[in-house]
Amino acid sequence: MHDILEGIAPLEIKLVLYNFIYIQNLFDLNLLNNRLRHFPYGLTLQDKKPSLITENRLKDNSSLLGQRSSQTMTLLIVLPLLIGDKVPSDSEHWKLLLLLLKFSNIVFSPAVHKSDMTYLAALIADHNSLFKNLFPNKNLMYKHHRLTHYPSLILKNGPLARMWCMRFEAKHNFFKRIAHIVCNFRNIAYTLAFRHQLAQCSQWWKKTGFKQSLVVGTFTETLLYLVPNGETISSHFADKHVVVYIANFIEAYGTVYKPGMSLIADINEHGEPTFICIDKIVIMDKKAHLLCLNFRLIQFDEHLHSYTVTCDDTNTVSCYTLDSLHDYHPVFSGTCYNPNCHFVHISLRHILCADNT
Repeated sequence: MHDILEGIAPLEIKLVLYNFIYIQNLFDLNLLNNRLRHFPYGLTLQDKKPSLITENRLKDNSSLLGQRSSQTMTLLIVLPLLIGDKVPSDSEHWKLLLLLLKFSNIVFSPAVHKSDMTYLAALIADHNSLFKNLFPNKNLMYKHHRLTHYPSLILKNGPLARMWCMRFEAKHNFFKRIAHIVCNFRNIAYTLAFRHQLAQCSQWWKKTGFKQSLVVGTFTETLLYLVPNGETISSHFADKHVVVYIANFIEAYGTVYKPGMSLIADINEHGEPTFICIDKIVIMDKKAHLLCLNFRLIQFDEHLHSYTVTCDDTNTVSCYTLDSLHDYHPVFSGTCYNPNCHFVHISLRHILCADNT
C-alpha cells in the first residue's frame, strides 16, 4: 500500500498530469477538476471520490498529490476514463500510467498464478526504465526499487494483497481519533489502551463484534409471480406463488449490494469475464437472490484500461446467489468522456484469476 498508493502512484500521476496540462497543453486543470467533480463514480466508488487537484499542489516539488490511499486507488481506476479522450494513443507518458496500472492490478490481486510473476517482473522493469527516460531529472524513489522484489516475494509468500497494511491503518485510525479527542498526554498509551478495551467490551456486549452474515435493508413483501421476470426465474424457487421480499439493499459480511451495482458472474476458459448488473434483490428463506441483467462483452480497451460492455439486447434476467458468483466484490462500471463512445466501461482493481483460488 505504502509503496504504490502513498509513493509511486501519487508521484507519477502528478508528473504525468503536469506534462499533459502545462507542457503538451492537452487540456487544462479546470477541465480535469470539473470531471473529477462530476464524474459518475457509481455506488462502488462514491465514498472514495478523489479530492480536487490544486495548481500549487501540481507545481510543487513534493511527491504528494493531496489524496488519501483510498482516493489514490480510485484515481488510478478512473483516470483513464477521465482524460483518456484527450490523450493520444501513442503517448509515452500515457504508457507509463498504463504500465503502473497493469502491475498494480497484479500486486493488488487476492489471487495470482505463478506464471504471472514473469509478466509482473517485465512490467516493473519496463515501467522503471520508461520513468527514467521520460523524467531524466527525477531520481527513482527507493519504493521503485522495492517493486523489483515483488515477484519473488509473491512466489515465496503468496499474494501481497493478503499482507498489506490497509487494515492496520483502518484499525490505527481509532487510536488517532481518540488521541485528538481526549486531549490528555499523560500516560497516553494507557489511555488509548483503556478506551480501546471499553470499545471492544461494548461491541461484544452488543454482539456487534463481527459482521452479520446478512443484513437486509428496507423491503417490500410480494408474491414471486408479481415480480417482473418472476415467471422466468421461478425455476430457481420452489413455487412462483411463494412470498418473497424485494430489498433496496443487503449487506453480506460487510459487503453492500444495491440494484445498479456490477459484478463478475463467471470467467470462461479463455479468461473472458461475464459481467452482470443487479436489477433486483429478492429475499426468500433468509437467503439473498440477485436478479441480474447480463452485459455483453465487446472488448478490452487497452487505451482506457477497461472492459467495454453493452447491455444484452435480449434483456435476459439471470438469478445468482452470492456464493455462486466468481467474485463477491462489486466492480466499478461507468462511462467515458468520448462523445462517440456509447458503451459502458468496467474497470477492475485487480487481475482476473480463472480458478478464483
